[in-house]
Amino acid sequence: MAINKQPLFAGTIRMVTTTFDPPIITDNYLAYNGSWPTAPQLVYAAVGTYGDIVDRITISATGDLTFTTVTAKLIYIYLYDIGTDSFSLYKTLKMPAATISATTPNPELELVFTGGLLLNLDDQIYIGASDNSTNSGQKGDYISVTIEGGTYDQQ
Repeated sequence: MAINKQPLFAGTIRMVTTTFDPPIITDNYLAYNGSWPTAPQLVYAAVGTYGDIVDRITISATGDLTFTTVTAKLIYIYLYDIGTDSFSLYKTLKMPAATISATTPNPELELVFTGGLLLNLDDQIYIGASDNSTNSGQKGDYISVTIEGGTYDQQ
């Protein structure tokens, strides 16, 4: 059987966005079987027949000139592998505290995947945090997540 040695290109460009108050995660060791007391938020599910590629994840605090306070927190990114029915803590990122003003922007975290983060069909990305708006009382502690990439579908 011949093997395709040509470069692979995403068939459909994909961008997924969501804004939410991230669930507080206190037990990362429970990630392996998904039995958290509070589960992280689903932010992305691979839909391509042959999987998806994620090129970039951007996470921004939602503070503005009305809600100026952003609390320091850790942002946890989890991957869910449909094939093994298991979660793993992929990255922990530190979002700094900030007071938003006309010259101070929202804290922003960015993961750029050189070569892409490859996901199989139905694999998923979840996000949680060590603090959130419900706990801190600060509306600036909501987060906005943008995921950029593409799908692998037969054309």
